[in-house]
Amino acid sequence: MTPRWHPGCFPVPWSAPLALAGPATSHLPRRELPGLSQAEGGGSCLSRSWAQGKGTGGKQMERRRLRRTVKGLLLGGGLVALAGGGALFLLRPTPVTIAEVALRDIAPAIQGVGTVEAKVVVQVGAKITGRVVAVLADQGDAVRPAQVLARLDDAEHVAQVAQAEASLQRARLAVTAQEAALRKAQAALAAAEAAVSRVRATEALARVNAERWRQLHAEGGVARAELDARVTEAAAAADELKSAEAQRQAAVAEGAVLQANLEMVQPDIRAAEAALATARARQADTVVVSPLDGYVVSRDLEPGATVNPGTAIFKVADPRTAWVTVHVDERESGGIAVGDPAEIALRSLAGRMLGGRIARIRRESDRVTEQLAVDITFEER
Repeated sequence: MTPRWHPGCFPVPWSAPLALAGPATSHLPRRELPGLSQAEGGGSCLSRSWAQGKGTGGKQMERRRLRRTVKGLLLGGGLVALAGGGALFLLRPTPVTIAEVALRDIAPAIQGVGTVEAKVVVQVGAKITGRVVAVLADQGDAVRPAQVLARLDDAEHVAQVAQAEASLQRARLAVTAQEAALRKAQAALAAAEAAVSRVRATEALARVNAERWRQLHAEGGVARAELDARVTEAAAAADELKSAEAQRQAAVAEGAVLQANLEMVQPDIRAAEAALATARARQADTVVVSPLDGYVVSRDLEPGATVNPGTAIFKVADPRTAWVTVHVDERESGGIAVGDPAEIALRSLAGRMLGGRIARIRRESDRVTEQLAVDITFEER
């Protein structure tokens, strides 16, 4: 917009309205122009010019001032609300716990880092030399007593068992044969003894008759021929008795020999039975079983490996004997004793404390760390 002025008035630059950005347009200081007085119309010329400019630019500046005022009020209100909230947060009451004051001794807490171990850990292996053909358990498996864990090649031991069984069968047959022969000899001996008894009676009768006929012949009562016949009968009976006695003696001797033979072969049965038991035991040793109820904590061999007596295949732990082995500074070991309560924190049970009790304090400390091992049992199984 170009300033307009009338003749006889001083031109006023339009930059002057910028000085009117104050709260009121009437605050502009008034001054007299040189050579021009109010009566001459100087003031009226300025008022007319300002009135013409205020018609458009003044309204815009009023709106701008209104917007700035609203923004300032909103920002100030937000700051006041924020300050009030912070003050309320900082000045909030602190919760407290009320307890009765009592005088007591406070035992210092002794802490240590340790590991969970099992007191009963068994190395399970084979009793004989052999090749592993099957592994039936793995690390972390739960096992029961007598559960099969591994098998060794048993072909050779099966053959040894069969051979021992055959030897036992032969020994039993030999004993059976000797027993049968002995029974036969005993029967023969019984028959010989019966024959001896019968022949002895016959011989005695014949001898008495011969003596009687000898007396009768001496008295003339019988002929010589009859006496000789009786004497011959008595002699024959005596010879028969001697033969029966000899047969009985032979039966006795044979029975004694057979009894001795039987006594010789009877130990063969016991030896064969022992050999068979040994062969079967070795065959049973090809099967590796768990000695207890627990968990497999390690497996060291695979199928195809050769093991010797004493070679460990598995390590089995009894979880019922689990305890915690904690290492504490030996300078603090004087404050603990066997039977003292303890609290156990496990990583697998974060935030939970388990009750325990000191079961053993080892007396020899580590030379490097100067720490003692303390074994703590769980009170909850």
